[in-house]
Amino acid sequence: MDGYNVTLIGRGEESARDVRRRKFDIVLVDLYMSQISGLEILQATLGAYKDTIVVVMTGNPSVTSSIEALRAGAWDYLPSPSRQPTSRS
Repeated sequence: MDGYNVTLIGRGEESARDVRRRKFDIVLVDLYMSQISGLEILQATLGAYKDTIVVVMTGNPSVTSSIEALRAGAWDYLPSPSRQPTSRS
């Protein structure tokens, strides 16, 4: 509605193929996926289109993985928000 085109891809291998074939302005990728890692998607994206912004997200953040992602060219590294229920008083 705001003029953005969004593509949702649920599989890592499909993501890697699509980021090589088509230019995206921004790619949001989960660091840990079942088929291929988010770092592989990051590398595939930047290998095909160096000016694409890639943001790596993870529910299991660490200093090591953040440094690895940023050194590989990620624009940012974000911990996923906690899904813990909030208590009401």
